[in-house]
Amino acid sequence: MSADTLIRDLLLGDDVSGQVELLLNLLSDAAAGRELSNVVSEVIQVTIAGGVGHQQVKKLAYDLCKAVPLLPSDYSLLVDGIKNDISCGVPENQVLALRYLPHLPAEHLLYLLDKGDIASFVAPHTRNIAPAVRSTATTALCAILLKPEIQAAVAAAPDLTTAASDWWDGIVDGVGDSMPDVLVAALAATNRLFEAASSSSSSVSRTVLCVAAAQRAALRLAAGIGPLMDTWRMLPSHAQVPVIELLGHLWGHLAASESAAAADPASRRSSSSATAAPQ
Repeated sequence: MSADTLIRDLLLGDDVSGQVELLLNLLSDAAAGRELSNVVSEVIQVTIAGGVGHQQVKKLAYDLCKAVPLLPSDYSLLVDGIKNDISCGVPENQVLALRYLPHLPAEHLLYLLDKGDIASFVAPHTRNIAPAVRSTATTALCAILLKPEIQAAVAAAPDLTTAASDWWDGIVDGVGDSMPDVLVAALAATNRLFEAASSSSSSVSRTVLCVAAAQRAALRLAAGIGPLMDTWRMLPSHAQVPVIELLGHLWGHLAASESAAAADPASRRSSSSATAAPQ
């Protein structure tokens, strides 16, 4: 019996401790640089695409996919498994899949964007009923939207530009969430948007899109700053750091907006439609 068959039989069985031990050993082998392509293909086929296994086993399987180069043939199975986990309604599985999603190569993320899967499988979960799913979706969607390849694709398609603006609204809305984990994830994501908008190393299309999204976010945040400050005061002291960072970004963007408006009064009128406060 081949090693691949033994691994498949173990993963399909009921020995959870043995499965965990196997995957931990594979992660150790991956860290040592050993070739694991065939073994990883079996793991993906059974635990992620096949949906078989304990929660801890699936988590380790996703970790293994991050740790080793995957074969081209693995990605179709992996993407199918990710979509199944996101749509299954089990928060623990949704979190694992959403957390892995930004680690997909750019060409696969572009395919998901083109097929509408980012719109249907990721963006709606920034408003999921489960706080863990909301926070993970917020982080994942931000990471995807800030990838240069995604920025370029969005810039080239007006419908995607509009959709991305709505997706950023969903991310920014999280800064008013009642759950601390969601709030902190949204603060971090919004800060990343502001940092990308001010980065001199960004490509032209990325800069233009990020600046537009950041300016809209700043206007919306300013419109609801009073209630937001009341919410942020409830955060523990260590979580106040991203709040301070966000306030610094906010004032900087508002000051820049005021300067631009003073130079071009028409810009002040054009910004009025973007000021609906985060809910």
